[in-house]
Amino acid sequence: MFLFSDDEHSFSVCTCAKCGSTSLFVALYKLVSGSDYDRHGPPWVHNFVAWNFPNVTESKYAGKLHLIMTRDPVERYISTLHSKVKCFSDH
Repeated sequence: MFLFSDDEHSFSVCTCAKCGSTSLFVALYKLVSGSDYDRHGPPWVHNFVAWNFPNVTESKYAGKLHLIMTRDPVERYISTLHSKVKCFSDH
């Protein structure tokens, strides 16, 4: 789990796969670093430990403010099905 903490704040994030976590981690990177995440390829933005920022760590404990990000499984299934049908219809 992502944890940002300093003397006054602690903020944690828990995400599942395929729920928009890439966009979330890109935004978190920008908030923490003040710049855009511009890497293409490994290490991926989800590998926040590789960011090498002193206040960003991996933790099994939630911060004072905790965000849990999920996605409705039915909506995910419909989105995947739509994506696959669209891919096959383009060829």
